[in-house]
Amino acid sequence: MRAGRALLDWSQQELAGHSGIGRRTVAAYENGGDRVMPTSVVAMKEALERAGVRFSGEDEPEGVHRVLR
Repeated sequence: MRAGRALLDWSQQELAGHSGIGRRTVAAYENGGDRVMPTSVVAMKEALERAGVRFSGEDEPEGVHRVLR
């Protein structure tokens, strides 16, 4: 999530707002928190994807990319 935010130049607060979750949840996830609800992780991922971030698929090297529109 941190890499996706960096590509968009978003703060944790901005990602939280676009995801409909709290900033503390974003921070907890980025700090390795294992108590973050799976629905929150999905919400963050989907918010980044709507903004043009693409996460690598299973058959690709691991990474995060910005989709040019």
